[in-house]
Parts: sequence; structure tokens; C-alpha cells
Amino acid sequence: MPNQTAPEPQTSRLIPIFALVSIIFVTIGIITVFGLVMGSRFLSATPAANGQYNVAARRVPQTSNLGAVLPAKVSTFNRATNTVSGPSFSGTYTGPSGTITVQGLTAVSISAAEQRVANLYGATPPRFTDPMIFQSTPPDKPRFVWSHDRWYFDVTASSPAALNEFMTNFPY
Repeated sequence: MPNQTAPEPQTSRLIPIFALVSIIFVTIGIITVFGLVMGSRFLSATPAANGQYNVAARRVPQTSNLGAVLPAKVSTFNRATNTVSGPSFSGTYTGPSGTITVQGLTAVSISAAEQRVANLYGATPPRFTDPMIFQSTPPDKPRFVWSHDRWYFDVTASSPAALNEFMTNFPY
């Protein structure tokens, strides 16, 4: 009688298959977690995370001369007026796409600047953050208001296109 080996039990084949399937699932899980973590890092660097018009990534004015805060030219807009009164400043810009009015001030604190923006929300302002942003988009007088550090800016435009062009190029 030839030497016969006993047939392998079915469970011995299942163990390597189970191990392979487990390794695949664990690898997919690790890749998914890594993707979520890295994805959130990339998303936090996008302009949306910095607020509309990327205002959180913009520089804060470094001057105490409020007459020098508003640039003479922003894109195709030329400053027509520039007024300073105490901690407040304002200016009017004109350009091919319309008219822009900028009002602003240096507040006594970051929370005071945020509170000015929060007042525009009425009874339910969002949580306070820097920058704090308020936007109103009626076609006849679109408005973009924000605070950044102790600075408060309120921009009103004659059209949405004028607001978009101005805000895309405004340095603060």
C-alpha cells in the first residue's frame, strides 16, 4: 500500500484567506483615515476656510496714519475721497464697473471690532471669530463687512461685479 497523506482540513485553507482579507481591510482603513486627516489639512488652507475673499489670509494694516490706510488705486478703481475722523476713516472709489464706498475704523480691541460686525446680524450673530464676516448681496447695494484683528471694514458697492472686483484686489 502506497503511503497516503491525510487530506488537509478545510479550516487550514481558510486561515490564509482570512488573513489576506483582514490585511486588505486594515490597509483600506489606514488609507481612508490618512486621506481624511490630510484632506482636512488641505481644506483648511483654502480661501473658503479663510472667509469670503480670503480675508483671514490678508495682511492687517500696519499704520497708525488712518489717512494712509485706503490705497489711492485698487484694481481699476481710483479713490475719489478720503476722510479721517477720530478712529474712523472712509473713502469713495470710482471705476468702470461702478462705485465703491469704504468705511472703517480701528477698534479698541479685537472683540470690539467683532461686535461691530455682529451687530449687523441682529438677534442671532454667529460665534465670534477672527475674521468675522457679514455679507449682504442685494443687486442694488451689495455689501461686505468684516473685522480682522482690531480693524473693521464696511464696503458697499453699486453692483455685485464692482464689489467682487474691488474685494478681490483690496489689500486688507
